[in-house]
Amino acid sequence: MQDRSDQVKAATKTSKTGILTASFVGCKHPFVRSTKSINTPFVGLNRPNASFRAAGFTTVELLVTIAIAAILLTLAVPSMRTLIQNMRITSQANDLISDINFARSEAIRRSANVTICQSTDSTAASPTCSTAGTDWKIGRIIFIDSNSDGQHASTEELLRIREPLDGNNTLTSAANLVVYARTGATTAGAKIDFSLCDTRGAASGRNISIEATGRALITKPPAGC
Repeated sequence: MQDRSDQVKAATKTSKTGILTASFVGCKHPFVRSTKSINTPFVGLNRPNASFRAAGFTTVELLVTIAIAAILLTLAVPSMRTLIQNMRITSQANDLISDINFARSEAIRRSANVTICQSTDSTAASPTCSTAGTDWKIGRIIFIDSNSDGQHASTEELLRIREPLDGNNTLTSAANLVVYARTGATTAGAKIDFSLCDTRGAASGRNISIEATGRALITKPPAGC
């Protein structure tokens, strides 16, 4: 009995903080958690996906993609070039038609002669008409021709200017100026033709005709392209 009492006294102690502590006696032992991970087999559906693969392209797939892109680009470049050329020449033809119609309407509205002439210095403060040659790609001006001499003077009102054509396109005419009278007809009394061409030749060119009545229209491509 004495031994048992000594064991109980030894098991029950009071700490310095006054808290009663007791050692584990008999079957009342603590659950000890292991700090080491326990490897268990995968059961049921709890297993890794054996078919998992890294995302991305392989070298072969990347090369095939680049090859296809190169082929598509090769096919698209000529079509894009043709589209740009068509848009450029159409825009230039429309600009000329717009200038002709504008000059005609201003002549009627102002009851005065309005002249369109080619000009090498269309962007100058006081541009002048160029009477040499038939090259209209150099630029053009539209002005009130008060004295009907076909030349722009600093005292005459400048209505519109056009800069030189871009894209290596050409614009030619046998006439170096067009004069609209107050009636809306041209003073030339005959048809005036303009040939607008690019590097593709006559098939893609435009022919702009001004009738004696002053009306402008686009006709068949010029043979001179």
